[in-house]
Amino acid sequence: KLLVWDMMSRPWLTRTAEAALNPLIGKSVALYFRKPDAVDS
Repeated sequence: KLLVWDMMSRPWLTRTAEAALNPLIGKSVALYFRKPDAVDS
């Protein structure tokens, strides 16, 4: 509900925070990892 309210009413507080933080944080983060090969002992 909070997200819908924010998207529909666009209050100044969240618009200002979004504009200030977007260059620093962005919208999403993607992390890629490699699983180490299994070692037979």
